[in-house]
Amino acid sequence: MVTDTDGCLTLKVSSLGNRVGGIALQDDGPVVFIRGALPGETVKARVTSSGKKHLDAELMSVVSPCPERVEPFCPLHGECGGCSLQHLEYTAQLFWKKKWIEKAFHGFSGFSSDDVIPSPLAGGFRNRVTFCVSGGRPCLHAFRGDPVPVQDCPALDSAGRAVLGAIWETGVPPGVETISVRSSRSTGQTLVEVAGSNRGIPESWGPVYERSMGLRGAQLTERLLEWEFPIPPGGFFQVNTRAAEVLLEKVLENAEGETILDLYGGAGTFGIPLAARGARVDSVESGAPAAASAVEAAGINGARGFRSFRERDESFLARAVSGGKVFETVILDPPRAGAGPRVMGMINRVAQHRVIYITCNPFTAARDIPVLLERGFHLKKAVPVDMFPHTDHVETLLLLERKPV
Repeated sequence: MVTDTDGCLTLKVSSLGNRVGGIALQDDGPVVFIRGALPGETVKARVTSSGKKHLDAELMSVVSPCPERVEPFCPLHGECGGCSLQHLEYTAQLFWKKKWIEKAFHGFSGFSSDDVIPSPLAGGFRNRVTFCVSGGRPCLHAFRGDPVPVQDCPALDSAGRAVLGAIWETGVPPGVETISVRSSRSTGQTLVEVAGSNRGIPESWGPVYERSMGLRGAQLTERLLEWEFPIPPGGFFQVNTRAAEVLLEKVLENAEGETILDLYGGAGTFGIPLAARGARVDSVESGAPAAASAVEAAGINGARGFRSFRERDESFLARAVSGGKVFETVILDPPRAGAGPRVMGMINRVAQHRVIYITCNPFTAARDIPVLLERGFHLKKAVPVDMFPHTDHVETLLLLERKPV
């Protein structure tokens, strides 16, 4: 490993790694991760830290840029820690996201992934961004760094950007710790969720929710395809409405049977459309706001076969297993950390024919699904949907089917 007189390494970047940036291989040294560097580029980088088998390096200059490098659309790119891939042309982002999925499932016999379905909107796609507050201003964190004041966020849709502008104009009152700016693409409604004291919040912010004070203004509602969903204050809803519709279409295409279990069911975004189409759906969600919202949405959408269970997935599954209950299709959309072997083992006991596993982290999914593969299922398809443009995350639908006896 040879450094220049200025202490920099001159490196050829060979690939792109999720969460680590450009990857450079050295003949005489460890692998180097360079955040901000892109595949095919020659760069100068300065080592900042070292691990057992790799070095982390700061990008100092691009000697020879790759053809896919583009001008970032946000002036805070490189300072703010979000949207870390906006300097890479969008179709190239999709290429590398598919590569990461294939890497996660390397060694799975016969595995292949569909091409990543692009987000219908590559900019202004987010219906929610959460800001910390520092110095009376909304902020996002730099990559492993301090808060960065944010006056505008191009990832937010137009309604959300307008609210963020109003917040910036008035400043944030003392006592407010975090602010989530939410909006509805179908109705144009907005909601500001506040953690901390909301006394003195200006009327120009529009509807506001804070747990101890309640809701000031109308509840937010959203539509996915033909179905309407009340969004619970403080509750989860997919951040990219248009891409969530694409994902919902894929769930509807691949879920079969009259009896369906929807684990980590949230506000019912999968279970309610299936029930509205005639299936009997048990939706399991531990969060009170989301579970209550799902019940409300079931009534709005005429989903008579929808039942909501507010409990942990493990508790519900344990009762289902002990009672001999089975479902023709099981859907699960667990947190980024995955479901874990115990939950996957119980899913094997209750899933008759199909399992639809939805993940934003293919590497944890690749650790979960062998429990099913070892017990008679096979992985039929992988359908990635780009829910998070300009980031190193990708949503993937995995369809598993039980092999015929």
